[in-house]
Amino acid sequence: MDEKVYHLLLLILEHSHRRFSIQELSDELNFSDKTIRNYLKQLDVWLSQHSSCQIIRKPNQGIWIEGTKEDIERLKKYLKQNRYFIIEQEKRKTELMNILFTEPNPLSIKELSQRFFCHSDIIKKELEMIHEELKRQQVSLTIRQKEGVHLVGEESCIRNAYVHFLLHLWRSGGNQALFSFIERQTYDLLSFYTRQLLSSCDLHLTDEAYVKFVLCVFFTIQRIKKKHFVSGHTFSSDSFELDMSSFFSQIERSFACHLPLPEKQYLHSLLVSSRQLLSEQKSSFLSTDSYEFVKWFLTRLSERLSVPFTEDKELIEPLSYHVHTTLERIKHHLPIHNPMKEKIRTQYYPTFLQIYSLLEEEAPERLKQFKEDEVAYLTLYIESSLERLQQMDGKNKRVVIACSMGMSASMLLKTKLERKFHSLHIVKSVSFSQLKSVIEKEEVDFVICTNEPEQLDIPYIVLSPVLDKEEEQRLLNFIASLDEKRKTAYPLLKQYLSLETTFTQVSCSNPIDAIRMVCDSLSSLGYITNHYKDSVIQRESLSSTIMENEVMIPHGNDKEVLRSTIAIVQFKKPVTWNQKTVSLMFLLALKPSEVSHQRALFHELLSVCEDKSFIQELKNAVNPSEMLQFF
Repeated sequence: MDEKVYHLLLLILEHSHRRFSIQELSDELNFSDKTIRNYLKQLDVWLSQHSSCQIIRKPNQGIWIEGTKEDIERLKKYLKQNRYFIIEQEKRKTELMNILFTEPNPLSIKELSQRFFCHSDIIKKELEMIHEELKRQQVSLTIRQKEGVHLVGEESCIRNAYVHFLLHLWRSGGNQALFSFIERQTYDLLSFYTRQLLSSCDLHLTDEAYVKFVLCVFFTIQRIKKKHFVSGHTFSSDSFELDMSSFFSQIERSFACHLPLPEKQYLHSLLVSSRQLLSEQKSSFLSTDSYEFVKWFLTRLSERLSVPFTEDKELIEPLSYHVHTTLERIKHHLPIHNPMKEKIRTQYYPTFLQIYSLLEEEAPERLKQFKEDEVAYLTLYIESSLERLQQMDGKNKRVVIACSMGMSASMLLKTKLERKFHSLHIVKSVSFSQLKSVIEKEEVDFVICTNEPEQLDIPYIVLSPVLDKEEEQRLLNFIASLDEKRKTAYPLLKQYLSLETTFTQVSCSNPIDAIRMVCDSLSSLGYITNHYKDSVIQRESLSSTIMENEVMIPHGNDKEVLRSTIAIVQFKKPVTWNQKTVSLMFLLALKPSEVSHQRALFHELLSVCEDKSFIQELKNAVNPSEMLQFF
C-alpha cells in the first residue's frame, strides 16, 4: 500500500463515525480530488483482500467506513502495528516485478532479499503473489537453485505481461507513473516516432492503445538487446498492410538495434490490432471476416434474445471495427485484456451469459478463441444497442464525452446517457488528447469523463462507462434531472421459487458439492435430467458465476431442463470458490422455450444480488418458508 493511501485509510478509520466529502479529505491530507478518488479505488481492492470492512461512497451522503465496531478497531490496530510492512510491501512488489522483467540475468532468492533488505521468506511470499498474477497472462515463475528466478512463457506473452504491468501504473498515475521505469527522454522519442507513424498511416488510436503501443515498442527493444526474440512461426505472413519501413529505420538507428523480420511482423500485428477511434476509421480498413462474423453473431443473438439487433444501424459498423482488431489479435496470438471484465460481467450478467453461451455452443471453431475478456467487450456493444433500441427523445444540454478506453466503452456510455437522461445532447465522444480542441470549437455545457482529466476550465463529472445506479444519482444531482425509482419487488423471480427447491442451513465444503446435492434433488422431483448436473459443473469450471454480496448463480445446458425452476441454497457456513466467498446460491434451471422471460428474470436476480440488506435477510432465514416470505 502506498504511504499516502495508508494515511487516507487511517484518517477515515480514526473518524469512523464521520462522513467525509471528497473536498474535506482533499483539504485534510493536502491531496487533489483526483488523487483522493484514485486512492479510494485502491483501498477498495486492499480492503477486499485484508478486511471485512468497506469504504462506502454515496452521493449527498459522503464517504465513510462500514463494518462492526470490533472489525474497525481490529483494522486500525493492524495498520498501526504493521505500518512499515504495509507501506513497503506494495513498493517492493512493484520494484520486484520490474526486476523480473528487466534485469539482464536472473537473481536468486538470496540476492533479491539482500537487495530489498528483507527476509527471504518475504520475497518468496511476494513471488508467489506475482506468479498468480502472471498466470493470467500465460506466464509463470520458476525458481532454480543455482540459476535464480526465471520467467517462463512464450516471448510474446512475456512482453504482454510487462506492458500490462506498466499500463496498470499508467491508468492509476498517468505518464508520470511510467517514468520510474522508462526514461522520459526515451518515452518522448518513441512517442514522437509513433505519432509520425500514425499520421503517415492515417490511423487514430484510443489513448490507451496509443500508450500501449509505445510501451510495446520500448520493451521489444529491451528484449532484443538481451537476445530474446519472438518466434518466427507465430506471425504468418511477411506482407504488411501498413508501411512501417520508415518507423523501423528510426527505431534501429536511434536505439542501435536490428529488428529481424519476425520482430517487424510482431510490431505490425500489434498496430493493426490496436483499438482505434470510431469517428476516424475508414470502411476500407475492415476485412470480410469481420462483417461475416458480425452478421452471424447479431442474427443468432437476435433470435436468442428476441431483440432486433440486426436493425440497429449504429451497432453494425463500430462492432465490425472492433471485431476486426480482435480477429487480428487472435490471428497473431496476441492476448486480449479487459480491465473492466469483472464489473461488466457482474452488472450485465444476462447479456454476458448469452454471448458466452452463443460463442461456446455455436461459433465456428476459430471463433471459439474469444475469451471472457473479449466477451465482456462484446457485452458493452450489445448493451449499448439495447439502450439505443429503447431510447427516449428530448435533449437540450450539450455534453462532450472524454473516454480513454476505446469505442465500445464510449458508445455504451453515450447510449445509456441518451436513454436515461433525455435532457442531454451528446455533441461528441472523443479521446482526452482531442478534448481541448473540441471544447474550443463546440459550444459545450459540461464534460463527462471516464477518468479524472488533467485540467479543464469548464464543469465536468467523472463516470464509468457502465454507469451504475450510484453514478446515475450523481449525474441526476449534477444536471438537476429526473430520478429513476428503484424497483424493490421481484414478481417474476418469485414464480420460479418453491418450498421443495429451497434449501437452508446446507453444510458443504465447496459449492460444487452443493450443486451435486441440489441437482440430484431436482432430478428426483422431475425438474431436470440426470445430465444437467454435469453441464452445470462444466460451465462453472469455464466461467465463475459468483456475483456481488457472496451470491452464486450457477446454471447448465437448458436442453436438459424438463420443468423450469430456481433452487435457493443457503450455506450454514460460507464456503470458498475461486478465491471468493459464497453464502447463497441461486441454481437456475430454465427451459429454452422461456427465453423471452430470461432477460427480465436475470435483471430481477441481479437486483437481488446488489441488495445487501435483502441478501442479509436471506442469509438469516431459519427455514425455507421464512426465506420465501421475503420475496
